[in-house]
Amino acid sequence: MKSIAFLSGLLLFMFFPDVQGTSAGQDTLPAAEVVIERFIQVTGGRPAYEKLHSQITMGSVEFLGAGIKGKFAEYRAEPARIYRSFDFPNTGRIEAGADGDVAWERSSETGPRLKTGDDKAGALRDATFNALLRWRELYSRVECTGKDVVGGETCYRLLLTPKTGKPVTYWYDLESGLLVKVAMTSETPTLGEILTETFLGDYRNVEGILLPHRVNRKVLSQEILTLVESIQLNAPIPEGRFDIPAEIQTLLKK
Repeated sequence: MKSIAFLSGLLLFMFFPDVQGTSAGQDTLPAAEVVIERFIQVTGGRPAYEKLHSQITMGSVEFLGAGIKGKFAEYRAEPARIYRSFDFPNTGRIEAGADGDVAWERSSETGPRLKTGDDKAGALRDATFNALLRWRELYSRVECTGKDVVGGETCYRLLLTPKTGKPVTYWYDLESGLLVKVAMTSETPTLGEILTETFLGDYRNVEGILLPHRVNRKVLSQEILTLVESIQLNAPIPEGRFDIPAEIQTLLKK
């Protein structure tokens, strides 16, 4: 098993997300906008999402087959602030954050790092609170490009091209409307550009909104399982949680 440091940037990607006149047996594909809006509707609806201003998520993370287990915490707040931490008893802590302008990460093995280029663009887009409600601001083009079977279920495949950065592919279950898979390429400090496939499941109702509680990532030959243990919506965020660490501020001055 390689050091977990090379996966730090990928591990820190967590969460985010009627199709009228279309069914699994038809060749006609719905507009991508319709699929996205259906997802918003079936998971709670725009009015419910618009009442949200912050979110705190806690849980566990495990590198399957590698004997590495830890805990994670994620704090989000509008308009585009985020902080994530992953703590592993034997290998230390991985952290990342963004404030709408600066995106950064640091770990006990690699030290502090400012994100730049497409890596930064992806991190800032990921930090956007209620991002799918604002997809028109974040993406220059969305397309429904076909159907695939994911986990035994037929899904619509959507290609989302951001205004800055690399395209991302989403798969939405045709029957339930839920987002079940995301595929994206990311830059890592040591291995360059690699593909991450993220599978989302175990959607549960949290104060009127369906949110995934199981996230399984496949990166190269490694699988990383994240299980959500608690989600607090509109909970107070600890003072200073989104402050840029001194080490990162030093890099900004260089």
